[in-house]
Amino acid sequence: MNAYLKCPLFAGHPIAHGFGLRTPLSQPEGFDFLTGPVVAVKQVHGREIVTVISPPPTRDPIFWLGDADALVTAVPGVALGVRTADCAPILLFDPVARVVAAVHAGWRGAAQEIVRHTVVRMEREWGSRPIDLRAAIGPCISPARFEVGAEVRTAFAGYPERLCPSPAKDGQEKWLLDLPGVLLDQFRALGVPGNQVEWIGACTVGDADRFSSYRREREASTRQWNIIQLRAMRSV
Repeated sequence: MNAYLKCPLFAGHPIAHGFGLRTPLSQPEGFDFLTGPVVAVKQVHGREIVTVISPPPTRDPIFWLGDADALVTAVPGVALGVRTADCAPILLFDPVARVVAAVHAGWRGAAQEIVRHTVVRMEREWGSRPIDLRAAIGPCISPARFEVGAEVRTAFAGYPERLCPSPAKDGQEKWLLDLPGVLLDQFRALGVPGNQVEWIGACTVGDADRFSSYRREREASTRQWNIIQLRAMRSV
């Protein structure tokens, strides 16, 4: 079995990437393109973003950079990673500005528009344009599995087409939230062409053979690593 999944959107571009499968280890194992540490953050379900401006000064497998939920860099060879177990991992690449980003987007991050904040950061620091972006949404909880209550429904009141009623339990109303659909809508609203952003379609809750899921396993769950790395330009 391969250690990670790839998105066809990135084929032929000067990047390496992978959406990881379940592993009992906390390290980013099985990513055969890695040549050094993965730069990561302590994820806090917010909208903070870390800009990585130089290679990590360590030989350890992971270089931790504070509390945030997204990382961006234009430094070739630097691998960015986020960890997920039902939340959506998002990998972004701008082939014109040569910038990459890794984003962790749970419902709280999506409600706080971490996608928009990441795209704005790429635009502000490197002149990146939404029309040039490629964005891949990795394995996450699918719409059929993401049952939510009133708090989450209220947070996504602006996305009525991404919520549908679920049979009431114990007298309490529930809804099913289409998290990848919300993220797709947010990218398109920013001007990213529809054929340049996609969800790869894998559900972490429903596919126990390939993915760990917090909703299914709770405290016994591990995390999948999701990594992107900008390759160096080849000299002529």
